[in-house]
Amino acid sequence: MTTESTSTPSERAPREPRERELREPRELHELRWILIMAWRDARAGRARLALFATTVMVGVAALVAISGFSATLEDAVVREAKTLLGADLVLSRQQPWDAEDQAWLQPLEAETLRRVRLSSMALFPRTGESRLVEVVAVEPGYPFYGELVTEPAAAVSSLAMPGDALIDRTLMLQYDLVPGDEIRLGQATFRIAGGLVRVPGEAPAAALVAPPVFVPLSQLDATGLLAFGSRASFSLLLRTARSQPELDDWLEANREGLRARSARAETAARRQERIGRMLDDLYRFLHLGALAALLLGALGVASAIHLHVQRKLSLVAVLRCLGVPPRVAPRIYLAQATAIGVVGSLAGAALGVAIQVALPMALEPFLPLQVGFSWQPLAIGQGVLTGCLVAVLFALPPLLSLRRVPPLLALRATALHEGLGGAGTPALAHGLLAAGVVVAAMVQTRDALTGLAISAALGVVLAALWGLARTMRAVARRVISASWPYPWRQGVANLYRPGNQTLVVLVGLGFGAFVLMTLYVSQATLLGGVQTLSRENRADLLLFDVQSDQVEGVREVLRETQVEVDQQFPIVPMRLRSLRGVMADTIDDPTIPRWALRMEYRVTYGASLRPIEEVVAGTWEPQGSPIGSGSPAPISLERELAETLQVGIGDELVFDLQGVEVPTQITSLRQVDWEEAQPNFFVLFPAGVLEDAPQQTVFVGWAGTPERSALAQRRLVERFPNVSVVDLGTILRTIESVLDKVRFAVRFLAGFALAAGLAVLVVSLSLSALQRRRESVLLRTLGASRPQLRRIALVEFAALGGLAAAAAAVLATGAGWALARWGFDTELVVPWRGLAIVAAGLTAATVVIGLLASRRTVRRPPLEVLRAEG
Repeated sequence: MTTESTSTPSERAPREPRERELREPRELHELRWILIMAWRDARAGRARLALFATTVMVGVAALVAISGFSATLEDAVVREAKTLLGADLVLSRQQPWDAEDQAWLQPLEAETLRRVRLSSMALFPRTGESRLVEVVAVEPGYPFYGELVTEPAAAVSSLAMPGDALIDRTLMLQYDLVPGDEIRLGQATFRIAGGLVRVPGEAPAAALVAPPVFVPLSQLDATGLLAFGSRASFSLLLRTARSQPELDDWLEANREGLRARSARAETAARRQERIGRMLDDLYRFLHLGALAALLLGALGVASAIHLHVQRKLSLVAVLRCLGVPPRVAPRIYLAQATAIGVVGSLAGAALGVAIQVALPMALEPFLPLQVGFSWQPLAIGQGVLTGCLVAVLFALPPLLSLRRVPPLLALRATALHEGLGGAGTPALAHGLLAAGVVVAAMVQTRDALTGLAISAALGVVLAALWGLARTMRAVARRVISASWPYPWRQGVANLYRPGNQTLVVLVGLGFGAFVLMTLYVSQATLLGGVQTLSRENRADLLLFDVQSDQVEGVREVLRETQVEVDQQFPIVPMRLRSLRGVMADTIDDPTIPRWALRMEYRVTYGASLRPIEEVVAGTWEPQGSPIGSGSPAPISLERELAETLQVGIGDELVFDLQGVEVPTQITSLRQVDWEEAQPNFFVLFPAGVLEDAPQQTVFVGWAGTPERSALAQRRLVERFPNVSVVDLGTILRTIESVLDKVRFAVRFLAGFALAAGLAVLVVSLSLSALQRRRESVLLRTLGASRPQLRRIALVEFAALGGLAAAAAAVLATGAGWALARWGFDTELVVPWRGLAIVAAGLTAATVVIGLLASRRTVRRPPLEVLRAEG
């Protein structure tokens, strides 16, 4: 029998751990010891560590929700590319397609459907009201892919029934319409069969200005809307067995055929690419909100760990006295920080998945397709990993300072209050932290330059807040006067005493407030022009598509209804044929956007400039020669369009006017005030060039009252059904409703940053109260009353919150100015009153949270606290 078998359990117990220690590698043994110490140390402060984890949770929740939503939306765009287009190939132009065109398309062996789009006024006979709508005339079977969603569902079959129409559901609600009511389009009257809930490839917000009305194509001629000069788009939808590469090859081989027919082509792949580009801005906006929330959460971890290790300095000194190497203590608390990151990230991932369900509802008006919830394991994994890494990176600088704790600190209790700060922290830790932020910004913005720019801007803001906090501490030390009331002196002194939270609170709260206020300033800047327009604009009616033989009749109707005509403009539609001798459809320069080369330019002419136009380069020539005279017409180009097309004074452009070439030469560049509620033009011709060209006329009028405006619209619809009348008051209200949805989306995302900022604030002020506990007890012992302690805390937290909010307002104004100048290219609008309200609210929140965090310390008896501290 062996010795081990004959020994008693009491003899074996002490020997087994020692034997296991000998068998284990030294590194593994050290790791086990670190984890055990981290767990034992954390048992006394689990609630506090859980509070730290909430700062990570909010940021990861935003990251997982937005990343998951973006991935779901991208998958849906790829999966439903053909549904978004409704066909494999769509060919569109301004003239009807004929039998010759059908023969040209014969090699594709495709099924075809026809679609015609045009704007028109709609009259609702039951109510007598009218509204600008987009008439969409289609053949039965439209679309090839996807389906029109209607209410009731069976109403979609009405497109095969003569005399029936489907109208936008929102329009039905707005004008109190029900199925069975009538709608008059031009000279024809249709029965409303149902409401359109969703049209494939169309975002709901796009229908707010001109809601769609679908009618059978066979009934379009009866409306009389396809008169000469009507702005209609004729499309052929094709469904073919050809693959996407084959379609691309066919389009490349038939570029001349498309140009000769003045047609543009769009495939499902191109529609997917276009929507992808459109959604890229949305993705960047969403991910920036998530990045701000994540960085705020990481900042909360850094501040929490900094304060946490300050309370553990005596314990670290004792460990050093017992022979623990300097490298071990930081690893103990690094394990705790890692645990905080893991727990917070997992909780944030769960919350993010729940938010992902609600996010499509907030953004539905801006999406071209319906997006439901789908599991995105990659987004969840990336969110959890990013949260853990960012938490650890932000915790490294304060943790590495523990390596410098001397054993003597265990014997000198007074030295504990000096703290270690962040001085001397290795540059490697800060370098890793900066690199982590830059990489996170690049990943979230999906662009290296944008990520670098945002990282630099965030660095400037954080540096400014840090410098302000240091300055505040220095100033507070010097401004205190003996003549001040005692609570004031103590509250201000707390801003620079050992254990002060000036840096943590100012940087954390200031950064969160900066994010919120920047969004607020940007929103005010973008909406400023619309709000000014709604207050100061005199014109309230806009009439377009008035044909030359209708001008006098329209003026007569306006006189009868007491509508004053402010301005009258001729409009001639044409397209850009060549640019400096190069055919526009052959230019493949990524710096020149395709829309500028392919759009239909609606130009005007005259012998003088309007008050809202100013020549900024060259000389305006008021007179030119007729088309065909052999000399190019001198034109004035809008300055920004010239920059877009990369042209200047003296360059030649050739326009296509219904097949007739119109050579021109740029002789001047104009600055146009686009915020004015009247037609503005990219291209201005002089008098004597386009008078004989096919043209339309636009009227800008002033009715003055809703009653006169409604009467004028009704009379015009009855006499001139092709004339479109825009009630600018309705348009402004429509734009405001769109902007309300934008505000909601912005505030929804800002809520993540606000929640993260509040979490940082709660952590910082809660730990501040713990740091002040011994000081409060000493003051209580010396005779200070509870109201005095509350007033001291009130002064300290009011100073912190007020200065942080003020600094954030200044920085947000600067950021708003930069965005207005380089991002939005408009004038900065600073909502001073709104910023003041936000600043006051943030200051009040700081005070309330700080007082609540201090309440327990103030209420407890001094002896109880001293025993607990001992």
